Amino acid sequence: MKAACTEAICRPTLRRAGRRSKRGGTIADFAPAMFILFVIITFPMIDLLCVALVYNAASILNTNQAREAALEPFAEARDNPAGMVQKTLVDNWKNNGIGKFCKIQGDPQTTVRYKTGSAGDKLVEVTTSVVVSPLVPVPFFFGVPGLNAPVPLQFTTQRVVENPDNAPPGV
Repeated sequence: MKAACTEAICRPTLRRAGRRSKRGGTIADFAPAMFILFVIITFPMIDLLCVALVYNAASILNTNQAREAALEPFAEARDNPAGMVQKTLVDNWKNNGIGKFCKIQGDPQTTVRYKTGSAGDKLVEVTTSVVVSPLVPVPFFFGVPGLNAPVPLQFTTQRVVENPDNAPPGV
């Protein structure tokens, strides 16, 4: 059975329940929503886009190094760490264009090797290694490459040596 309610007792209670403000709930939900939006979604997306940018930029660097190594004598391309392939192209890439915006650890490391192809052609193989740092490290407790830990990238390109005399003897 329902208890009898007099108008004086029940009316203020009903009035307050019907006019309750919902603005306080919106303000209380704003901070967790922004945390989820920025820390869980936006910053990781920025980091992954930057890793993709560095991947493409380093791939272009490796392609340019292989093209240049195919044109130069082996003494200049492989044996000269201050030459065009291992030093000049890397410095130009780091200081100009898209490479200037890449957040990498140290300098890209380049290895140049020569070998004979299946048809007897002389080939040059250029391997470039780059370690990418995240642009905005996300505060996770475990290391996720690209989000809060560095990402090692390695690129290898083979090209036919333009002048077979530029390859080292015995290859």
